[in-house]
Amino acid sequence: MDPSTASAALSGSTRQAEGEKPIVLGHSWGALAAIAYGVQFPRHSAGLVLLSGFYFPRGRALLHFANIAVQPIIGPLVCRTILPPLFKLSGSLNWRAHFVPHKVPKEVVDYPFDLTSRSAQIRTFALECGLLEPGAADLAPHYRNLEVPIAILAGKGDHVLHSGEQSVRLHQHLPNSSLELLSDCGHMPHFTHLHEVLRAIDQVASAS
Repeated sequence: MDPSTASAALSGSTRQAEGEKPIVLGHSWGALAAIAYGVQFPRHSAGLVLLSGFYFPRGRALLHFANIAVQPIIGPLVCRTILPPLFKLSGSLNWRAHFVPHKVPKEVVDYPFDLTSRSAQIRTFALECGLLEPGAADLAPHYRNLEVPIAILAGKGDHVLHSGEQSVRLHQHLPNSSLELLSDCGHMPHFTHLHEVLRAIDQVASAS
């Protein structure tokens, strides 16, 4: 699902819910869907909290992976033969990169990686990768139009999405945003720095 479609689905859900406008929180790729929601439905949100997000295109590696995995003949073959064992082998290493400099929590260590290494899941992941880069490219020119309160958080030690290339750059585009770069933090602040995340939510709520 591309970011704009995800934000439209979120808008449909929030309109059905009674009460005040929501504060929308997104993490990593989900932060792109959250900011898409703010761009597409500016009157339907009280503010955004964006954690370790992906906001700007960063190269063609994801597109190359996506293009191979979704090819009519070679794609299903690769997704059923080569990629499943690679996904299994890289699973624990990938999570370590997400949590550095902290240890991976037990609930994540116990995650059933076999579920993510099924061919159907890999193909879905590839499709999402193929939508991320163009989705970010389409949304980026509209960031400056956002007027709701926005809190941006990212870890200084993020090994997954570089905070300077993504979060700091986004903050420079958003006059209504605040930016907090967390020390001793990687890609998962909602696990390792929950207090700071909750404080950011309160901050946006107070400003809305």
